[in-house]
Amino acid sequence: MSLLRRYQSEIYGNYRLAYTQYGLVAGALMALYFLFFSIIGKPHATPTTYGTDLLLLIVILVGAYRYRKSLAEGRVSFKELMLLGLGTGLVAAVVYGLYIYLHLSVIYPDQVTLMCDNEVAMIRENCTEAMSGEVATCQQKIDIVASFGAGAWAFRGGFLSGVFSILMAFIAALLFKTEMKRKPKQS
Repeated sequence: MSLLRRYQSEIYGNYRLAYTQYGLVAGALMALYFLFFSIIGKPHATPTTYGTDLLLLIVILVGAYRYRKSLAEGRVSFKELMLLGLGTGLVAAVVYGLYIYLHLSVIYPDQVTLMCDNEVAMIRENCTEAMSGEVATCQQKIDIVASFGAGAWAFRGGFLSGVFSILMAFIAALLFKTEMKRKPKQS
């Protein structure tokens, strides 16, 4: 029955306020990174890059560290840090997705074509060795990607950032948790 133990950790701080603040910071940094490369004339051909993922990871790690330090006792559970990281990633993904939509709709609409062309090239590269039955499927994929607009790319960027933040939240929670499981009381 030890496998079915009931362990309930305590929530010590206001993680909802913290993940909202850190998520807004992360989303803004990711948006600035995306904008910076458009300004210098090297716009991204995909909505998410290693740079945006790295910025999100850094903010989640720094946020988990600062959150733990802000608590009176400095004790924080794995569950609380997971909620903090997931909330930060979700808020950042929404902010970043909204920025990508604004960027592709207003600031640099030609980047939609760049992203579509890049994705079509990757599909064609993967389909060069395809069997004859898969060629029709490849053409369907190309037609779908060619129809993507700013909203589709914004959703894709926000969604991928949100999914990646799950792994980042897990890493941060493992690194910064301080509350250990309780030993059963002996009678």
